[in-house]
This record gives sequence, C-alpha cells and structure tokens, in this order.
Amino acid sequence: MPAVQDGLPTGHARPVVRVVHVTNPPPTPRILAGRLSGWTVAPRLSFSIARVPVSVIIRLMSGGAVIVMKQNRYLRRFRQARADAASRACTLEELSLRDSWLFRRMAARGVFVQVEGDRWYIDAVAAESFLRRRARIMLTLAAVGVLIIIIVMVLLAR
Repeated sequence: MPAVQDGLPTGHARPVVRVVHVTNPPPTPRILAGRLSGWTVAPRLSFSIARVPVSVIIRLMSGGAVIVMKQNRYLRRFRQARADAASRACTLEELSLRDSWLFRRMAARGVFVQVEGDRWYIDAVAAESFLRRRARIMLTLAAVGVLIIIIVMVLLAR
C-alpha cells in the first residue's frame, strides 16, 4: 500500500488554490474599426462576429430586413430566368421558389403576373414602381427614427 499524505498518495501533484483579488473593474469594450475588441463574455470565452453562423445572424435581423431579402430573391430569380413576358413565363418550381404569402402580396401589387395556370412573369414597370415605393417607405421610417433620436437627445440634455 502506497504512503498517503494529506489524503493523496505520495508523489502525486497537490492541488493548488490561488486566491485572486480583483482591484480593477473589468475592461470596457473598445470599438476599433467598427468591431468589438476586448469584449469578454465569460472566462476564456470571447465574442467574435466571425464565429456566428449566418443562420443565427439572419434570425437576429429584423423581420423587415428578412422580408426585403426574400422580395429581392423573387425579383432576382425572375430576372435571371428572363421571365419578363407572357411567352417566357415560368413556374415557381422552375425557379426554385415557393408560393408564399410574400409572393402573393407582390403579385397582388402587380409585380408578378399569372398566365395559363401556374406560370408567372415579372412586370418590369410594376417591379420598378414597387421598388421605388419600398425605398420611399424605408427612407421615411429612417427619417422618423432619426427624428425620435434627436428629440430624445434634446430632452435628455435639459
């Protein structure tokens, strides 16, 4: 039987307990070139946007941004297929797209026109009008947001 000292067999490393006194508060995050630097989430874990999967980023985006991305995908696929006339109409399956509420909403605005059953084509004039209207709405919302921020800053400065 091996010799035992302090509850451990002799010749084994003893556990070391280190007491650390924190006198300085943890460092605050620094923003360098638009990226967080020195941000510690937990001991030995650091945050890096490069490590976040794209699917997580998309889930964290606002609903409006996701809708715009999907609308752009519909427009891009129809333009790439050159389905801009009734004679070149395509089905959604040919373009690897779904018949979603978003597509139906764009079709109700005249962006996509249905011909002979399940075939669709893009109306270029209506698509440009749709994009201008969307840009005008986004600009208006951004202006309202900036105005609200200015009002809050003025009120807090009093």
